[in-house]
Amino acid sequence: MGAQLDNVKSKVMEIFHDENAVSEIIGEVLLTAIAVLAFSVIAVFVFSYLHADNVVHADVDGWVDVNSDTVYLRHSGGENIDLNKVKIILNLNGTRRDMSSSQLKQITGDNSWHLGQTIAIDTDVLWNTTINENDYVGMILLQTDSNTIIESGSLLGEEIGMVSGSNGNVTGQQYAPVADFTYSPSNPGTFETVTFTDRSSDADGTVVGWSWNFGDGGTSISQYPSYHYSSAGTYTITLTVTDNDGKTDVTSQNVVVVAPPGIFANQITLNKPSKGGVIKNGGYISFTNDGNYRYVDIDSIRYNLNQNDEVKLEVVNDQTSGTISMSITNSQISTFDLNVNLYINGVLQDTGQVTNIYVQPISNYYSTLKYELPSDSSQTYLEAEGNTIINWETNNSAINISNIGFYGSGNTQVNFNPSSTYIKCSGYYELSSPEVLATPSVIPVSRWKFDENSGSIAYDSVDGNDAYINNAHWSSTAINGTSMRFDGNGAYLVVSDNDSLDFDQNMSLVFWLRLNTNNDVCLIGKGMDEVDNFDLFATGGELYFEWTNAGYHYIQTSAMNLQKNVWYQIGVVVDGSDVKFYKDATFVESLSMDGFPLVPNNHDLWMGRQNYGNNDYYLRGYLDEVEIYNVTLSESDMAAYYARTNP
Repeated sequence: MGAQLDNVKSKVMEIFHDENAVSEIIGEVLLTAIAVLAFSVIAVFVFSYLHADNVVHADVDGWVDVNSDTVYLRHSGGENIDLNKVKIILNLNGTRRDMSSSQLKQITGDNSWHLGQTIAIDTDVLWNTTINENDYVGMILLQTDSNTIIESGSLLGEEIGMVSGSNGNVTGQQYAPVADFTYSPSNPGTFETVTFTDRSSDADGTVVGWSWNFGDGGTSISQYPSYHYSSAGTYTITLTVTDNDGKTDVTSQNVVVVAPPGIFANQITLNKPSKGGVIKNGGYISFTNDGNYRYVDIDSIRYNLNQNDEVKLEVVNDQTSGTISMSITNSQISTFDLNVNLYINGVLQDTGQVTNIYVQPISNYYSTLKYELPSDSSQTYLEAEGNTIINWETNNSAINISNIGFYGSGNTQVNFNPSSTYIKCSGYYELSSPEVLATPSVIPVSRWKFDENSGSIAYDSVDGNDAYINNAHWSSTAINGTSMRFDGNGAYLVVSDNDSLDFDQNMSLVFWLRLNTNNDVCLIGKGMDEVDNFDLFATGGELYFEWTNAGYHYIQTSAMNLQKNVWYQIGVVVDGSDVKFYKDATFVESLSMDGFPLVPNNHDLWMGRQNYGNNDYYLRGYLDEVEIYNVTLSESDMAAYYARTNP
């Protein structure tokens, strides 16, 4: 081996100043899929042999995030690197890609690459190149004034290997931790306890610190915190982790908190002496038992509770009579006379009537119990927060109370049977019929749920406007059931033209979207070439709506802020004058159509592409629960869709 290296050294003098030879060797390093890094060591030695004192001495860590198609290179040791004198060469599955010094300076915002600084190269944005698991990525950091390799290496998925350019030895790296977490439930309600589970890891050590920001001002440094949100909305949870080397990583996820329909009140009193209702099947209360020697009896069989046990009482079948007694003062549940499933620490213990219960004190109480009182023309009393709403008039309103909880200033009492109702509690109240609540106020022209999970047709469950699938795929990554996945490479759905799909003044689109790219992609449209009833695009995290009416017109949002790999409910409402945009059942912005309403045409409807010659803007991402209307939906309609499609 020593003789071979001497022979290499003797030839270095002949080729080092030959720029063509240098380029050829760089090409060989890049275009050869290296199973191990031995060849990289030799290549670095060749380029570092002469004038070693003039070579920058620095270490670089690297890794590949296949979810975001991003190559990360981090300056992990040695001198600062003058970006005016270097460039980065990548081998992306056999294709050479160069990052010039000006591009690198643009990414860092500086002329120097400092210790600890990470350069993120998004191959999707720069070159429309996708990196999949097990794809090979080669890297060379080249000092351009001397054609000398500072660092080289190969990356495969999460396998990271870097070679030092100063002496040809494989360097030992200190890797940053990888922040990760999950939370449960996936779509919590207001005041519901959300449990966060840390799943962070560290390749060369241990994670020793956690810093949580829950997006509403709340924070925690616990590894496994619990939290609840007092109002509905979309919150961004951010976790920062620190490892035993002092290195950090940050990750974020969005959680959508949903409030039940109605108005929340800490104190509700409902009295209907001549009519009873039902507590609905599937509703439950859950809590943490904080006392010793506590218990729940199911059909007189006792189940003892230990301190810190998590308890859930889930109603089985609609209950037409029962009693609940709770005290906020003593933090106690003393009566829960209903038929239930009893869960302790997530394990089903028994099913039957609660014949006795003693829990005190408790914490983390949450309720989805819902009481429905049907319409009946009889005397009614309803009070909320001390304000009388119905004062013993003969009233025929149906009344619902959801999320039954502790009455705000005393004892909670629920007593009901087929002939009477008396309730004092907290929760959400509304005066409307349960049957009406279960039915959407407007019916879509077409609805594609994408729940078939197989076959070449996505069926319209309303009017027979079935969508024919071309290269798109069913996916379990979904909001509800299954969804439709588009790979950005010729995948789309087409729906044949129908009079019901011709829109002029009013139209509403509502659907769930998960993007895998920030590039321009078409989501849904109806038209061909330059004749568009409408086309809806996503571009750089915003939405772009275009249509044809005596010429081409378009508008673009500025506040949607759609992130990759996150599900969003999207709503687009056209009323002939303006286009309104919604995200997660919340109004975002309204843009004028400048006097040019939609014009119907006889072309097909497309999902996942624009039907425009070679510029089809294929979608890379997911669609689910797509609905299209010939009326304008309101914000409350958006909220109803959100609750209906996102269990």
